[in-house]
Amino acid sequence: TQYSDTAVFPTTEYSYSISAFDAAGKYSDVSAPVAVITPDIPDVLSVTPIADTYVNSGSPNSNYGTSTSLRADASPDLHSYLKFNISNLNQKLISKAQLFIYATNRSSRGLDIHFVENNSWDEKTITFNNRPVQGSVIATNGSSNSGVWLAFDVTSIVNSEGLFSFSVTTPGSSSISMASRESGANAPYMVLDLYRIQPDVESPTAPSALAASVI
Repeated sequence: TQYSDTAVFPTTEYSYSISAFDAAGKYSDVSAPVAVITPDIPDVLSVTPIADTYVNSGSPNSNYGTSTSLRADASPDLHSYLKFNISNLNQKLISKAQLFIYATNRSSRGLDIHFVENNSWDEKTITFNNRPVQGSVIATNGSSNSGVWLAFDVTSIVNSEGLFSFSVTTPGSSSISMASRESGANAPYMVLDLYRIQPDVESPTAPSALAASVI
């Protein structure tokens, strides 16, 4: 019921037909051909956050918006926030979105990425007491080493233009430090794979009538 054709060129029109058969050796006529256009080779777009910071339950009124580090810890509760503005896709579709965060110390428990629906927070004013509510975990990394990039697939959330916020937590009791956008070269970023929007096409349908094959 499925067929994958890997010997094709991008942005090229091809025609496909179907012939059905059953266990008794009865074959259908060949269906009418249906034209399809293969997708383009994706463009790759790298996007940096427009805001990032962390909050600290031990200092619930403190703001860390100018820090060069992001942090995550289970006890006390420290977790980070990142906000991205996805725009100017030029009528292209997002086929994959990956979030990259640079860990500056090791942890055996790793990091969890949560979707944050509220985008009204600001890195210069957010505190633990006024932080936006974080949603469920959408991506995770089971462990982290010092000085490595951690990748998280966030395609389930980032699939169009708009503002997107995430929070970063850890299930472990050891604090994890990460580079913030103020750190420079190791700032978090998102990589988007983009495809041109293709016209809608119908899949070929196999005829339902089967006749005895002639040998």
